[in-house]
Amino acid sequence: MIHKYIYKLGQELDRNKSSLLHGYLMEKTDDTFSDDMHITGSHPYTQYLYKTDEQYWCVSALNDYADKNLTTVLSNNGVITLTHNDIMIPYTLISSMHTDTDTLFKEHYFIKEQSRYAVIEFLTPCSFKSYGEYMIFPDIWHIFRSLIGKYNFISETKIDENDIDEICRYMKISSYSLRSSSFCLESVKIPSFMGKITIKCSGGKEMISLMHMLISFAEYSGIGIKTALGMGAVRKGDLYGNTSNRTDSGFSIT
Repeated sequence: MIHKYIYKLGQELDRNKSSLLHGYLMEKTDDTFSDDMHITGSHPYTQYLYKTDEQYWCVSALNDYADKNLTTVLSNNGVITLTHNDIMIPYTLISSMHTDTDTLFKEHYFIKEQSRYAVIEFLTPCSFKSYGEYMIFPDIWHIFRSLIGKYNFISETKIDENDIDEICRYMKISSYSLRSSSFCLESVKIPSFMGKITIKCSGGKEMISLMHMLISFAEYSGIGIKTALGMGAVRKGDLYGNTSNRTDSGFSIT
């Protein structure tokens, strides 16, 4: 299963402080879990800070192993203590969403008709790393290479990674509204970008379904590097600015 939890914070934090919240989670989880994450380098979870009228903390667990360990740390109501910064942050669970890769597949591949266009809104700074350099502009190859890798890590049914060439053939960024940004990680500033892009798919029904499924998955997995620390959070939209079943805070309430 894939899980997402939305918490309202009682104290506002700069989005770059999400790396401290990651440190809090790893400090409080079972040592075996945090050791597994360090040794394997895999992070089947994401978390980020998002501000609208109020401050929200979004935590996603991409499999049940991560969910079990993270939910032992976080309750419906509690207080996060950042000891090194002498900060205490009350939090309240306001929303939770649950799905799995089979459900995502059925929701998108069994629909008779879907738009050739999909909008990705980057809610927190996003970046990719290529040949040792950070990228401050998205491209189709890196977006879907990132998503396929994350999807295959948790799904029993794999997407052929060779399909990335076919994806690049039939998909393109048709419009964008982006700005350069940075994500501060301790003393390091990671060059990145934020904003919106529209992707157009000129392929057949299966390719259109794949596009929509992976971008829907991205709302849990994030896109690009360091999603466990707060980067690469996204929201899926359409050409009309619609996001399905959203509240004014930008999240589904269940």
